[in-house]
Amino acid sequence: MNCGGADKYDRSGEGCQSTSKISDSVRLAQSSMAIILRNTSGRIQPGEITISSSSSLELVFCRNQSGHTTPSSTTQTKIMESMYQGDISPNTRRTPDTQDMARISASIAIIGAGPCGLTFARLLEKNNIDFVVFEKDVDSTPTPMYQGGTLDLHGPSGQQALRSAGLFERFSKLARWDATKFVVQDSTCTMKAEFGQDRDAPEIDRFQLRQLLLDSIPSHKVRWGHGVRTIEKGSGSDWVIKFTNGTSASGFQLIVGADGAWSKVRPLLTTARPEYSGKMFIEGRLSHNNPSYSAALELSGTGNMMALGNGRTVSVQQVSDRSYRVYVGLVAPENLTKTTLDMADTEATRQKLLSSPQFFADFAPELQNFISNAEGPFRPWHLYRMPVSSVNWDRVPGITLLGDAAHVSTPFVGEGVNMAMYDALKLAESIAKHGVAVLTEKAQRASKLEEAIKEYETEMFGRAQDFIKRCIMSEEVFFAEDGAQQFVNMISQAVEFQHQGLFREENQRVGGIFPEYATLVVCFQILTGVKLNKHRQLSKILTTSGDAVSETRLREQVWRSQGGVEFSAEICPGLTSCTIVVAGGTRGIGRAIAEAINRKGGYRVKILSRSANPALQEETGIEVIQVDYNSVSELTKVFDDNEVDTVISTLFVTSDGSPQVNMIRAAEACVHTRRFIPSVWGIPYSRESSSQVTERQMTIGQSKLDAVEDLENSSLEYTLYYVGYFLDFWGYPRVKTYQIQNIIVVDIENNRAAIPGKGDTPVTFTHTLDVAEFVVASLELPKWERESYVIGENVTWNEFLRIAEEVKGVKFEVTYDDIDFLKSGKITELPSHPSLYGVMPKDQLQALFATFGIWFEEGLYHLEPGTTLNQLFPVIKARTVKEVIQAGWGQKS
Repeated sequence: MNCGGADKYDRSGEGCQSTSKISDSVRLAQSSMAIILRNTSGRIQPGEITISSSSSLELVFCRNQSGHTTPSSTTQTKIMESMYQGDISPNTRRTPDTQDMARISASIAIIGAGPCGLTFARLLEKNNIDFVVFEKDVDSTPTPMYQGGTLDLHGPSGQQALRSAGLFERFSKLARWDATKFVVQDSTCTMKAEFGQDRDAPEIDRFQLRQLLLDSIPSHKVRWGHGVRTIEKGSGSDWVIKFTNGTSASGFQLIVGADGAWSKVRPLLTTARPEYSGKMFIEGRLSHNNPSYSAALELSGTGNMMALGNGRTVSVQQVSDRSYRVYVGLVAPENLTKTTLDMADTEATRQKLLSSPQFFADFAPELQNFISNAEGPFRPWHLYRMPVSSVNWDRVPGITLLGDAAHVSTPFVGEGVNMAMYDALKLAESIAKHGVAVLTEKAQRASKLEEAIKEYETEMFGRAQDFIKRCIMSEEVFFAEDGAQQFVNMISQAVEFQHQGLFREENQRVGGIFPEYATLVVCFQILTGVKLNKHRQLSKILTTSGDAVSETRLREQVWRSQGGVEFSAEICPGLTSCTIVVAGGTRGIGRAIAEAINRKGGYRVKILSRSANPALQEETGIEVIQVDYNSVSELTKVFDDNEVDTVISTLFVTSDGSPQVNMIRAAEACVHTRRFIPSVWGIPYSRESSSQVTERQMTIGQSKLDAVEDLENSSLEYTLYYVGYFLDFWGYPRVKTYQIQNIIVVDIENNRAAIPGKGDTPVTFTHTLDVAEFVVASLELPKWERESYVIGENVTWNEFLRIAEEVKGVKFEVTYDDIDFLKSGKITELPSHPSLYGVMPKDQLQALFATFGIWFEEGLYHLEPGTTLNQLFPVIKARTVKEVIQAGWGQKS
């Protein structure tokens, strides 16, 4: 970068290697005409302007009070034709230059010079990938009306992006590490709590972050005064960017929209637009001599105070110059500032906010003072968000989005800029990984860029959808009637534990207000009036249900201080007290899972059933909710009414997979639901393998695959459980199970076996009670993999037979069914089979078992994944084949 002059940029990112002084932009006032001069030969001090043969000087003449300009309002006079083209200090105003706006040599165009676009630009610069940034602002100078407020950068996202950009050291010097404290109180100031003093989330003003990033890239690569009017298809695969200043540019292989909520790039990918959330902030400020400054300093200190209640909020936050911003939050129509509040009339706005019951007339006087003394002009901040399902578009070659352009949402989880900078990091990493920097052949370079974008968008879609969902959930807390109490409850619920070393990765989501931290130390001091819900001991974690997690699973310190309770704890993944529903939980693996969740505690588990079941509810203590699986609207209402976080489907899926698909669609529509486990519980099906059953009118896999496709197209996080064949059938009745008996291959009771093929292919066997334990454990994982494997034991059918014979002490009568026989849809009938014909006709049962036999022999039931839940949770010991058969059929002692 030319650090303001023609200097060599140090690509380590931590400084500039300069042979000359850093140039300045000096603004002078002559009468009422503004003149901007830039000298690249050395630092210019006001009143010491000299022009030499080695200088390059640019003058921009602006219209004076009389309406005249010299020499004209559109003329740019260049002194010294040797001036480095485009080498303009970020703070220097430059009029649009049409001559360099035809075809651009840079391969990547970045639309928007905010923190997101500039982070991406800096990362490309570090990777020697050429780019140009187009920005609508005429320069980087913040206006008196809008400087962008303050941002907290999180360790695993915003800070990580700066580390990768080589800017963390410089950021650390600018950041306010003492500004992480939050004070939360209610609207009457009778309840107050403090937390967050040690969060790894230092504050930095938006304009400071922007300037930090601007200073790290060559100034000629940022084109100021280039707001995008349209982007249109040119010749071939080329895109033409047309700017509001009348110029245009083309020749880019990739256009990246980092231009915020009202992106001009987004329409190329989707017709979706941000929707008004129904909420807005109005911003004012408190200068150092403001009557309320001392109160703000005492209450907020260097951090932030939020008063929540009655469906409204008042927030006071310090910025870098130690003044304060005041934000009042309202649930209000979008046109409020046009019909009710006149932002141009500061005093009238104050009076309206303070006198009307729909605003802040019922807030405590000390909170009202922040409004009555807030300095104008007030700025309205309407809160918009993208629809969750809209963040999932089809690829358009050469176009992608970052940050708010992709997934703008409300600010209630504090992640907007962090998500945006993390987007920039992920896309830059993907582009670098695909070797774009070293490719010179245009077609090959374009192809690799497409691969990189697809990889980035695949990861970003799910992350962004989850982000918007969590914002919506937090909105409800911030604008609740008892918002302060709900906020405290949310934080206390989030205090969790690290268990068995599962949470080693930095960037792991815990839900609620701090979603990115696997280890987030939070100091939480209860000062006055906070209800902590009933609890057993302070040394145990509190949940809304009043249950406590074992001390051995929680690292915390608890002590009493100043009449309140103060504790520090590690915030980790695994938010307790969320609601989980088990569809099909009245029997089989569903009941095993529901009971296992209920035994563990910390979750609200409920069973979905087609019919009421008061007897089961009485027996298990688990609520059974009667539902109509054919009605998406009814399912959605059930999920909404019960605030369902996770849906576990154990429905028996045959040719009609609509009940499960309907649940997926209902979960997608429910703002509370984040996770879904579909009913697979077997092996990885393929269209080819499942078609073998379809031909016999017995679809097994097709409907399950349909459900998986729906999940892939949803915003839900999901995982597919692969467990092999259930071992339960060979331990019954002595070994507990809720499975309906379904004997195949080895009939232990009758000492018979009909083994498919040669019987030497390993098969994975797992007991449903073990599967249930692993499912419960996996609920604490911060992120689910797409596939979850549970392995009881891998044994061949011949080994299985020998174990059964050994346990019973007898030789079995054995038949081997060859593959051709099985392909005819037939098997050797075992003595236990006729009892099943009342459930399923003989020809269908034989066809089903024959298909299983083929799959056994072909190895489809032999699971050999790289990672299993057994490895993640070694404390859970799965039953072996011999253990189950011994328990079921061995001699009783």
